[in-house]
Amino acid sequence: MKFETAKYTTLGLLLGGFVIGVLGTFLCEKGSSMYNFTLVATLALLVAGCLVGAIWARCPYCGKNLFVNMLKHKTCPKCRRALTTPRKK
Repeated sequence: MKFETAKYTTLGLLLGGFVIGVLGTFLCEKGSSMYNFTLVATLALLVAGCLVGAIWARCPYCGKNLFVNMLKHKTCPKCRRALTTPRKK
């Protein structure tokens, strides 16, 4: 998986889990089956986001794991190569 794809997939899963968790907390009655479902869905999305980031957020050149501070990396801190390639028009 490309670094940008891993970055946006991780971000989407983490934000999706956060949104479901917040909505489930405020909109569902505590102890109901829907509340429990939102808890499970939140945990599943957060774990999936962390796994995607930890496994696939790597430099395509040297393989260094870039999960920490993934959103601000433009170049690899180890090999100093650009993590994104220019898009074709």
